[in-house]
Amino acid sequence: MGHMVLGGNHYSEIERDGGGRPMALWPLIPSRMTQITRPEVGRLIYWYSPESGPQVPLPMENVLHIRGFSSNGIVGYNTITSLRPRRR
Repeated sequence: MGHMVLGGNHYSEIERDGGGRPMALWPLIPSRMTQITRPEVGRLIYWYSPESGPQVPLPMENVLHIRGFSSNGIVGYNTITSLRPRRR
């Protein structure tokens, strides 16, 4: 909840059993989600940079993404950045 409330987005990777049923959720660090691409309508690919190794593409069916308010429906607004006073 902290990631979603403060940063606007929460991501968890969905671990599935051999039959494709969800078994566990593994929280992902939002700042390591480098981009979200939309290769076709109705499909998203989440690009995640683990602590070591190259970026990993995660298909949308393997990611639980809870987003806050959003202008594009894909990524939530960062609450901290949105509430920061603007310099004049």
